[in-house]
Amino acid sequence: MGIISNICSVIFWNLIIPTFIGFLVTHFWKKEDKDNIVLNFAIGLITVLGIFQPITLSAIYLKLSFTLLANIMKILWLLLSLVSLVINWKRFINCFRKLLSIFKSFHIFTALVLLLIILQIFAYVEYEHIDDDDSFFVATATTTIVNDNLYIRSPFSGVLYGKLPTRYIMSPFSIFYAVMARLTGIHATIFTHLYLTIILLIFVYAVYYLWGKALFDNSRSLSIFLFLIAMLNLFGNYSEFTTQSFLLLRIWQGKAILAAGIIPFILYLCYCIYKEDSQVILWCVLFLSTSAASHVSSMGIFLAPVSVGCFAAVELIRTRKWKRTLAYLFCCLPCVVCGVIYLIIS
Repeated sequence: MGIISNICSVIFWNLIIPTFIGFLVTHFWKKEDKDNIVLNFAIGLITVLGIFQPITLSAIYLKLSFTLLANIMKILWLLLSLVSLVINWKRFINCFRKLLSIFKSFHIFTALVLLLIILQIFAYVEYEHIDDDDSFFVATATTTIVNDNLYIRSPFSGVLYGKLPTRYIMSPFSIFYAVMARLTGIHATIFTHLYLTIILLIFVYAVYYLWGKALFDNSRSLSIFLFLIAMLNLFGNYSEFTTQSFLLLRIWQGKAILAAGIIPFILYLCYCIYKEDSQVILWCVLFLSTSAASHVSSMGIFLAPVSVGCFAAVELIRTRKWKRTLAYLFCCLPCVVCGVIYLIIS
């Protein structure tokens, strides 16, 4: 019963809640296939991370207790999900019908893709990758829970910090581990190494799915695209520094999910803005995405603006519209603010 309850709580807080929040966001998106459950899960998880960043940084600055932060996030996520359920119940029914229709058009490449993804999930569940970085990131989560504070004590020694760890504090992804561990009732180390890896792997392939759906017209081409991506990931460990190595060995770390999932999702949003004439909601999601990028890793503080900036430069050359360029720059504001604060405190 313990394992079953753990799985149910993980599904609720890491799959259902983000998907409900995603439906709330896409409610304002004028898009024909916005009831797609994969799209809503990806947008919802990004929204969860994007909202978590400013609230957590504020809590750290105000020296709030970890319990208070966890309760704030719990109430906020539940309220957003409840609002989504009230205003989108018809869309949930439509989404369920679409899921049933997908099974009717099931073919061999779809089965192969699912098999490869399940194989990668099995590797995370059955085996364990030992990584020295966990001595800080995962240990920070456990220290946070045990001491009920935020970046007050060192995870290495347990003594009080003389000064804040400026290298990590602007990207407090470890606090997200701790909050999710508290909400699910699972030990932070087990949650991070076992359950979170599965959720993030699903998110990464959800992003690949969205790219495939944007580039190809039929489901067969989409399945072949995903099959090739999955195969490339399986055979991408020719160096320990490749995106594929980070994806399949330590996806729970911020830099891994940044490279494998969040940066591709940011580029996907830029592509959608280019194709769909910049709806306001897309700019909002892009803003949240750069916030999520800065949350998971300090590298996201500059890599996300670089990614958006490259797309903005191309857009400026193509359209000569300065307003769109300024909108792109505004979406990088979370990263700019984090970068400025980092320079000040260090």
